[in-house]
Amino acid sequence: MNALGMLILAFLLRKKYLDVDHKPQGRPLQKMPGRSRLSGPHFPSGDNRPLAKTGYSGYRDLGNTLSEEGIQASLKLLAHYQTLNESQRKVLEDKMAPPVKAQYLHLVNSVWQMTPFQQEEYIRQQSKNGLYGQVGIFALRYYS
Repeated sequence: MNALGMLILAFLLRKKYLDVDHKPQGRPLQKMPGRSRLSGPHFPSGDNRPLAKTGYSGYRDLGNTLSEEGIQASLKLLAHYQTLNESQRKVLEDKMAPPVKAQYLHLVNSVWQMTPFQQEEYIRQQSKNGLYGQVGIFALRYYS
C-alpha cells in the first residue's frame, strides 16, 4: 500500500511539474486595501493628493543655458582641444574651475565620436536641459 501511494504521488507530481500546458495557479496580485499612491508616514491612508509642482529639478539650472554664441564658442573650444597635445590640454584644463573642468571633460567624452553637426545638436539639446552652461561661459571668456 505504501509503494502504491508513492507511485501515485510520483505520477501526480510528474504530471503537475512536467506538463507543458500547465498554468500557474497562484492568486492574482491584488491591491492592498487602504494603500494609496502616497501612503506612508507623511500621508494618511487614502490621501490621493497630487504631488506638488515645484518646478525644481536638481539637474536643471536654467540660469546657465547656453546662448547661440556660447554654443559656437563651445564647439570652437572642442575643435581646438582636439588639436592640442597632452601638455597643452593640461594647461587648458588648469585654467578651468573644478566644476567647469568636470562639465567640459564630460562634454568631450560625450561627443568625441560625433560629427560636428551631431556635436552642435547634442550641445544645443543638453543646453535646453541646463547642462554645459558653465562650459559655454568659459569658452566665451576664453575666446574674448
